[in-house]
Amino acid sequence: MGEQASVAVQLLDDRRQSAGPATDLTWSSSNDSIAVMREGQIHALRAGHARLTARAPWDSTVAADVYVVDDLVVTAQRGGMWDLYMMSGTSVGIQLTRDSAVEAQAALSPDLTRIVWAAAPSPRSTNFQLFVGDADGSGQRQLTTDSLPTGAPAWVRPAGDRVVFHAGRPGRQQLYVINLDGTGRRALTTGENDNAAPDVSPDGAKIVFASVRETSPGQRARPEIFEMNFDGTDERQLTTNPRTDDSPQYSADGRSVYFLRDEGGAPPTKRVIKMDLATRGETPLTPAGSYVRSFSVNADGSKIALTTLGANNTVLVATFDVATQTLTPVSVPAGEVLASATYRPATPQPR
Repeated sequence: MGEQASVAVQLLDDRRQSAGPATDLTWSSSNDSIAVMREGQIHALRAGHARLTARAPWDSTVAADVYVVDDLVVTAQRGGMWDLYMMSGTSVGIQLTRDSAVEAQAALSPDLTRIVWAAAPSPRSTNFQLFVGDADGSGQRQLTTDSLPTGAPAWVRPAGDRVVFHAGRPGRQQLYVINLDGTGRRALTTGENDNAAPDVSPDGAKIVFASVRETSPGQRARPEIFEMNFDGTDERQLTTNPRTDDSPQYSADGRSVYFLRDEGGAPPTKRVIKMDLATRGETPLTPAGSYVRSFSVNADGSKIALTTLGANNTVLVATFDVATQTLTPVSVPAGEVLASATYRPATPQPR
């Protein structure tokens, strides 16, 4: 909230060539409480969708859809239903989904206008499928209709015109890419390895993922982090750890990868690690003794939204300040439960 963006409107001649900037425009908003135009700047006021319209003195108009998003997308249980919500700071805001399904693993598109997530038809079902919609929750449509679960959707950057994900029976999952209309699906990995949890580099050239490899006939190792070109070539292993490394995601500049490492111990420790891709140097970000179940890093790498274990092994969603090592639980009203939180992408990319 409180963000601003510049807008330029151009006049076009009969050949649809630019004839210079349009002036003396009158602007209006379909929702003044969400976004308005003031002195050539779009002012974002609160999360939601507004349509801004510019009217020329001769009554010609042009309009643009504006989606205002909060810092985080969270999965929350209210009234027994698991739905997606926007959240700013520690305050849960607008509701994005309203149905009996269980929604999870949400991710905003690079240009912040759309959202993709996984949903199962009921709390007892494990058959998660992928859905996509506008950033305010409207225009929802189903992307996958597999007989086996799909999950871990991530946008193909920078265009945001496709989604990568994993699908298949647990232990034999593979990576796929699909267009936003459900067409053009193709496999990115094949074989007997279990490949899961993909993320796409900011330039769209590479994919990082977790993979379980067979070390000898009938014997399989724990998950490690791998990286490959988007076309599946030049695969390389990034981690070698006797325990589990999983849930990788690129930093905003693409120079590092964050992931979870299970370090064992008593009590068990599972920490967020940052790896420099050039040197392979690793830096633990969360403290020893902490147990992180899932995480998301913000644009500048200063904060981590994470799911951990609270008192009596209850699920706790919190934000973690990397510099001060301060954990701030997200508070919700009595009777409500948060299950996960995902930060918005680094920089909006225009479509």
